[in-house]
Amino acid sequence: MAGKNIRAVLVGCGGMAHAWINAAKVNPQVQIVGFVDIRHEAAVAFAQKNNYAPEIAFPTLKAAIAATKPDAVLDRKSTRLNSSHLVISYAVFCLKKK
Repeated sequence: MAGKNIRAVLVGCGGMAHAWINAAKVNPQVQIVGFVDIRHEAAVAFAQKNNYAPEIAFPTLKAAIAATKPDAVLDRKSTRLNSSHLVISYAVFCLKKK
């Protein structure tokens, strides 16, 4: 993907999201196009705190993918496995097929 910006959605706007957003900010090839959190207000607050429009905050990954057409999904990777990881993995699989 040399020379091409990677449009990415960040899933999970808690503590680990800070590491992802900081890494994205220093990489000119990464363009954050959406934030997702099951607590929509957390996604909105995180977007605004990092100087992004609140309109790119979504309550579901499905809504974020439909609205932003990303190339990648950045998962904040919890230390515990839960059902959201299956949904995220499936979404990434679908992105690879486009």
